Amino acid sequence: MHKEVVFRRRLMAALTVGVLFSQSELYAAEKSFLLPPGATWSYYTGHDRLGANWAASPSDSLVTGEGASPLGYGYDDIATAIPERGDFALPFSAAPKGKYPAAYFARTFSVDRSSLPENQAAITVFVACDDGCVVFVNAREIGRVRLPEGDVANYGAEGVGKVTGYSALPVPVSLLRDGDNAIAVEVHQQHAESSDLKFDAAVTLANPAYLPY
Repeated sequence: MHKEVVFRRRLMAALTVGVLFSQSELYAAEKSFLLPPGATWSYYTGHDRLGANWAASPSDSLVTGEGASPLGYGYDDIATAIPERGDFALPFSAAPKGKYPAAYFARTFSVDRSSLPENQAAITVFVACDDGCVVFVNAREIGRVRLPEGDVANYGAEGVGKVTGYSALPVPVSLLRDGDNAIAVEVHQQHAESSDLKFDAAVTLANPAYLPY
């Protein structure tokens, strides 16, 4: 019971006041993962910003590559390094300006709605991003981390030194489809001289009303 109470309190704090989950805390919900950390994602990064409706058909836009998360650069635990800038003739240390302003990531996760508990009102997306991000499920925005409301500029995320945990975002069950569901995330830099970028995410059935123990 102690483990359950601690996890519930941590999750409620994450959903209400932005407390971050560590990866070890996240794995307390391992039994309920619909999408685990470290999964393979398609991605796009470049100087051209994708349109506002890119999350409606991400497979048409994410043409740069794919790889296991965490994806990005400038962190020791990156599993898949992604391009930082268009000029590969010079390393970042020699040409620190002009980083790509954003990176876009997408994949699917599967849900059997008939197997959901009766009290299941929401699932939870956990996302780690540097500097800020917008998260979509089935083309509907479910939340933002360190990004202002409204149209997202190329740069403009709140700065973060090094992201140290996962933010929790609730997803109402009413947004879910039976079978494959699309999750899409756009990660934005604070400015063109940013030295790093990171993305990882997980989807779990866990929420304050339902815990996987």
